[in-house]
Amino acid sequence: MKKIKMLGVAMMAAVVMLLTSCLGDTNTVTEGYGFGVINNGAMFRNVAHVYGWGALYATDFDTLMNGDCVWLNFEYDTADPNNANSATNGFAYVTLLQKPVELDKGNFNPVVSNLDEALPGEIALKHGAYGVESPQYFAAIGDYLFLTPVYVGKEKQKNSWSLYYDPSAEPVMKDGVYVYTFYVRGVMETEGEGSDKDLADISPFYTYGHLTRINDKEYAAGRTIFALEFKHVQDFDEETGAPVWGDNVTTYRLRVDAPQQ
Repeated sequence: MKKIKMLGVAMMAAVVMLLTSCLGDTNTVTEGYGFGVINNGAMFRNVAHVYGWGALYATDFDTLMNGDCVWLNFEYDTADPNNANSATNGFAYVTLLQKPVELDKGNFNPVVSNLDEALPGEIALKHGAYGVESPQYFAAIGDYLFLTPVYVGKEKQKNSWSLYYDPSAEPVMKDGVYVYTFYVRGVMETEGEGSDKDLADISPFYTYGHLTRINDKEYAAGRTIFALEFKHVQDFDEETGAPVWGDNVTTYRLRVDAPQQ
């Protein structure tokens, strides 16, 4: 599995300075949360690369595996002696407020086919990637995407999630930005209980280098921003059963970064 690029020393120092300035002179502790990907490449420790925070370390990560995807709630203390060398180490020490919530990965498929055919047990979605402006619902970390599909279902319903992307498809220019299209599809594996209600699942996807290749392509073209759009099945044709793709497409813009060395 490809290593996730560590924050550079300058970047880590900037994060530490920002956190310190936000805390003021008296309170050295701030609470944070977010999605993270475990990586064992930092000083032989398991660190979590957390969306919006960079690389963090807690002893609880020692039992996790490289590539595990988690949801974290933690405290960061600038007065902790362990954080005196955060900028040099490339990661910061944190204290978890609860055990890491391990997330089951969805299936990523770099082949797009049968868009006009329903999958066995496929469910309609209200959103393929809800809340892309909020770190509670969306994250892009290295080659990982964390999505939150929303659907009408029952409590305890179990679903499997798939994300499709065609690397041979050319991006489309929209509002001055090149947009790459992904397709989110869900299949009910176990029926739930009770009455129908709006539900949301969180599903991380490992894109096997495709997100990095998009970034590097945009960088080589001299662009600073690109976008991902997430299409979803919103209904099924009453006569044919074919999926009806929703027109409320979710789009998220990402900053282009310099390629990893």
